[in-house]
Amino acid sequence: MKIFIIILSLQIIFNFIEANNADSLINEFSIDMLESMSKANIVGMGLSIMLRDSVIFQNGYGYSNQKTAKPFTTNTIMNIASISKTFIGVSIMHLVENGKVNLDDDINVYLPFKVSNPFSSNSIITLRHLMSHTSGIIDNNKIYSKYYNYGGDSPVPLEQFLKDYL
Repeated sequence: MKIFIIILSLQIIFNFIEANNADSLINEFSIDMLESMSKANIVGMGLSIMLRDSVIFQNGYGYSNQKTAKPFTTNTIMNIASISKTFIGVSIMHLVENGKVNLDDDINVYLPFKVSNPFSSNSIITLRHLMSHTSGIIDNNKIYSKYYNYGGDSPVPLEQFLKDYL
């Protein structure tokens, strides 16, 4: 499914650039998207295609609320969840490559509050530990549930959430 969407996305980019029949391509692409979503039991999703620094295509597909048939639009707020790990990992490696951070430094060098390994207070936690899920940090569901927010900005600053969570 993901590869199918990527291939279709690339196809529509090239066709956008080279073809005069963009409207029919968008319509065909949208039909394919809705059919693929139906087969995969995906209720709604958003898609944006960027070319350099410009958005050349964006659209919502399906529903943001299936019960009320509320359409999924380009303004629908989504919980990005674990996909953010990919962006964070790439961003950290960009900082490593540019000599801004070191994967083996104690994370407390970079944080305004102290974090320690819950199983070994004498052990440091590094970016490498965090990125490979070997830090010893365990989920604090009590704090996570208390601060979980959907549908807008968090009522708590990120620094406060992390300090309480960790």
